[in-house]
Amino acid sequence: VLIPARNRRHLMLSPRLVAAVASGRFHIHAADHATEGIALLTGVAAGEPGAAGHYPHGSVLGHAQDALLAFRRACQMQEHPKGPRRHFRAGEHPHRR
Repeated sequence: VLIPARNRRHLMLSPRLVAAVASGRFHIHAADHATEGIALLTGVAAGEPGAAGHYPHGSVLGHAQDALLAFRRACQMQEHPKGPRRHFRAGEHPHRR
């Protein structure tokens, strides 16, 4: 079981469950942040963004970022299948130059 670390002090367990935890048949893990839970549940580091905002290759969040970028590119190609791609700045309208 995975619980938020700040809920640890409020945890109430039955004697039977306490015995199961003590014998190693049941485990309760507390995580301070979702990334700790991701690493615990998957066995793979969640990843921390680098200076440019990119997550490490092979990390859970790196895989998620790669998938989102691939989806973005596919959507851009669907909208504009031919011609050069132009990226617009925030507030800039693509049809008004």
